[in-house]
Amino acid sequence: MKNKKVILSIFLLAILVVGVGIVTLTIRNNTALQNSEAAGFGSSATTTNLRFVERTLAFTACPEFLSQKNLNTLPSNNRLTITKIDSQPSQNLIPTICSYSLSNNKQIVLTVHAYNKSSFIDKSQLDLFKRINGLNLGRVINDKVTTAGIHFFYGTDKANSAICRVNIYHPINDFEYATLTYSGFQNCNDLTTNNAIISDALGINISKIIAGYNSPF
Repeated sequence: MKNKKVILSIFLLAILVVGVGIVTLTIRNNTALQNSEAAGFGSSATTTNLRFVERTLAFTACPEFLSQKNLNTLPSNNRLTITKIDSQPSQNLIPTICSYSLSNNKQIVLTVHAYNKSSFIDKSQLDLFKRINGLNLGRVINDKVTTAGIHFFYGTDKANSAICRVNIYHPINDFEYATLTYSGFQNCNDLTTNNAIISDALGINISKIIAGYNSPF
């Protein structure tokens, strides 16, 4: 009888240990899916899952980032129509390169720039804005934080003022930035409203893509 009690106690203890392990693993998984072990900024930045974020972006189809469904939310008097979507192979730390051909010989090109463990990480979000915007953005027409918490800066391309450009940044910095260029539009000021809607949709889509990646934790 005594032996049976000892065996029962051991069995109950084993169940308890397994249960705690499952709960802990679930919490870790949920946390990873929410913040993807983000890079962050400065000395507190981590690089745990940057490779997984990069791979997820690389293996995501272009319509998942931006589609006609998103463009259908634009004002009816200024709506854009996608006629063709092309994707290009990933380049070094540019896992996403998508080209959206529009009617009337217009085009939107999306590139997403990722980090890896050896990437330079800025000390703050403001430093990141200053560094990237200084590289490719000319006259800033609009800067805004979207409903998804994505910060974007919209204006003219630094090298070619006939091209409109928006730089998009994720608040937890688990990728460096995304950028859209608009070609074939006569005046970047006229595209301000459309860009705000497109940037908001893109920000939401990118957040969903990153949150849904296959975490190793």
